[in-house]
Amino acid sequence: LGLGLPLARQLIELHGGNIHASSAGANCGSCFRIRIPTAMGHSRASQPAAPDADAIARRRILVIDDNLDAANSMAMLLQHFGASTEVAHDGPNGIRVAQQFRPDAVLLDIGMPGMDGFETCQGLRKLLGNSVRIVALTGWGQQHDREATALSGCDEHLTKPATIADLQRALRAAPRQ
Repeated sequence: LGLGLPLARQLIELHGGNIHASSAGANCGSCFRIRIPTAMGHSRASQPAAPDADAIARRRILVIDDNLDAANSMAMLLQHFGASTEVAHDGPNGIRVAQQFRPDAVLLDIGMPGMDGFETCQGLRKLLGNSVRIVALTGWGQQHDREATALSGCDEHLTKPATIADLQRALRAAPRQ
């Protein structure tokens, strides 16, 4: 779904660096140039401010996504901001993990095979009630998709790839009452 480069860019920019991608054309491969400043000679004042991570820090966040790379990358990003994370790659396992982990928030893919995100959300609501913030994080972004996530019990709907600011905003809000 093209999540790798946006996640890499955000992580690199948090360290005061940048990334540049180039290619000579089709079937010629790609070149990625990453520049990250060294600690020597750089004062804290010259570094860009990291986004306010309060919405993520010290939270227990469960990531449920059938795309292993997307799920693991998201968990690593959340851990970078101080969250404790668990990952599940399907709905039934996500519910089992939630029972033990007792997350504060769940980032939930919708388009999973077998038990989709709508069913998974309903199962999480039965297990955890409204004490958990459930955020749909999906490639499905049409209005009817947004309405369906709300009807299934999700508190928020983000379309992949979500920015760090979007994640913080979605996770900062209180769970439904």
